[in-house]
Order: sequence, then structure tokens, then C-alpha cells
Amino acid sequence: MRGLYFLMTVVIACICTGDPQVVLSFDAPDTNVSGLGYGAGSLWAVDRTTEFVYELDPANGDVLDSWYLAA
Repeated sequence: MRGLYFLMTVVIACICTGDPQVVLSFDAPDTNVSGLGYGAGSLWAVDRTTEFVYELDPANGDVLDSWYLAA
């Protein structure tokens, strides 16, 4: 059990100290994106000010769909 604990500690330390790299970047679809997520093969952005949700293509940032979040 101690061996597993040690191994997990080493793995976590390696992940946390890795050199992160920006692979791709593109402009946000709106001026005040307050939330970002990934699911179902798409990148999702939410603008809190305009209350719009955007479905983005993660390969190039194109807006695939958008809609107003009615409260």
C-alpha cells in the first residue's frame, strides 16, 4: 500500500510540475465570456452579460450554434 501511495505522489508531482503549453487559441465569440466548458465534442462558452450560450468548434473556434438563455 505504501508503494502505491508513493507512486501516486510521484505521478501527481510530475503532472503538476509539467510545462503547460498553449496548443491553440482564438477570439472569444462575445466580449464577456464568463464560463467555458467542453463536452459532446464541442467547446461551450457562456456570456453572463448578454446571457447567450455559444457552441464552438474546438478545432478552429467557429460558432456552430448560439442561443439566448431565457430565465
